[in-house]
Amino acid sequence: MNYVKTPFSILLTAILTLFFAVSCGGGKKKETVEAPENPPKEKPKDPSVEPEKKTPKNTDPAPPTPVGDTLKKLVSKSADLLAKADEVGASKVLLELKPTEYGAALDMCGELEGYEDTVVVELTEAILSLWAKSDPATATEFALSLEGDARVAAAMLVFEAWGSQNPKAALEWYGNAIESGDKSVGNDVLAPVFTKWAKHDASSAFAAAVELSPDRKNAVLLGMTEVVTDTGARPSYLRELVKMTPDALRTQVMAKAAERWAQAGEGQKAVEWLDTLDADSDRVYAQDKAMNSWVASNPEEAISFLMYREAGDSRTRMMRDALEQWARQDRPAATKWFNGVGEGGFGMDESDVQKLRDRLEP
Repeated sequence: MNYVKTPFSILLTAILTLFFAVSCGGGKKKETVEAPENPPKEKPKDPSVEPEKKTPKNTDPAPPTPVGDTLKKLVSKSADLLAKADEVGASKVLLELKPTEYGAALDMCGELEGYEDTVVVELTEAILSLWAKSDPATATEFALSLEGDARVAAAMLVFEAWGSQNPKAALEWYGNAIESGDKSVGNDVLAPVFTKWAKHDASSAFAAAVELSPDRKNAVLLGMTEVVTDTGARPSYLRELVKMTPDALRTQVMAKAAERWAQAGEGQKAVEWLDTLDADSDRVYAQDKAMNSWVASNPEEAISFLMYREAGDSRTRMMRDALEQWARQDRPAATKWFNGVGEGGFGMDESDVQKLRDRLEP
């Protein structure tokens, strides 16, 4: 398809796969009519009465409406192409759908037979994404008409598309829904909105996040920090992040961004970027978060990086914390590495080396 898979669309795939497997796997049952136990006897015919001539009934099935027939063919053709892993071809076919047909097309997805659940779900995702781009408010209503986890996942996918086009409108719709007492949608849908918003206009996204209530700020943290893994959007995102007014939100965004950056396998870049900032509490907190993630995935690489940092209290503290974390994860490996370096290889005072050794003790 001509859309990018994201954690939210992956979540939708997992949830809707289960949804379709349970709801649509067996197809529709045919209604049966039981014959009466004692059928009434026919009255004898009067020979003087001429039998009434009956016009034979037309038993031919009514032809399908052109619109419905065409729509069903488009949906089936798209499913066939997806089953053959031809996403480009399926995408072109779906572009023939009219905005007014998206709802009916989604209903038809649930009636498809003979396809893997993943094909049905991928087709559902694609149509829902097109609908969200064309008419996000109506697509949201459809998503919220679903049940359970499928409703949440579908709503997040719609809000992700909405965030790409008009994040302010998405945020306004959400605010109005909450104020009206609508509890069918939660704060989680804000995360994909702010992911797209921060990617295209980090300054406006951060300004809007500052105005949110505390519970909503927590919901958008994941969305805003995901942008740091996008190499194209990262430079402007980081510049705007530094410009934020120092407060609790800036502290959390910076720390979560550094942590997410390290989780993506770029711990060194995260720590080195933080080194360029003013040495304040935000930087220290963010560096600790980045190092925690880095050590968790590649402890030897992370601690070896620290070995070449400028000697000082900051380096000693980070080394001590990293070695202690590694020891909790794999004490034999951490001890072997420490002994391999040797006490003279750390470039530290003997008392500082002893503090490192103490972290290896159970």
